[in-house]
Amino acid sequence: MLRRLPDWLWSPNSVPGMPALAWVGVGAGALGLLVRLWAVLTLKERYTRTLRVEEEHAIERGGPYRLVRHPGYLGSLLCLNGIALATGNVFILAASLLATGIAYAYRIRIEDEMLVAAFGDPYEFYQHEVKAVVPYLW
Repeated sequence: MLRRLPDWLWSPNSVPGMPALAWVGVGAGALGLLVRLWAVLTLKERYTRTLRVEEEHAIERGGPYRLVRHPGYLGSLLCLNGIALATGNVFILAASLLATGIAYAYRIRIEDEMLVAAFGDPYEFYQHEVKAVVPYLW
């Protein structure tokens, strides 16, 4: 039954459009690194790997945060999935999209709940005004 699937699915470069599409993946990965760096540099000392809000923290609305609420996660998603695309393997790309999609959707939900608890209505307004990861979509 599996042999009825297209031949391109079985080759190491199973994503159609290779090697040009690999360079798209490399570009997405590089863009992701830049977006993540921009987000970290915008937050400066407020950036942490663990989710927490300090008393002096405020809702960031500048830099990449005017476009999306979680630009660091957008950068990571672009980087990780860009690298997966660059491999040229449809299984690696699918696994990466699935794993990162589930993990970051969970993290964003938890972080947004924490920020609503900390900031209340101003953060809820920000949520309705600015999309989480993809401008105008998600």
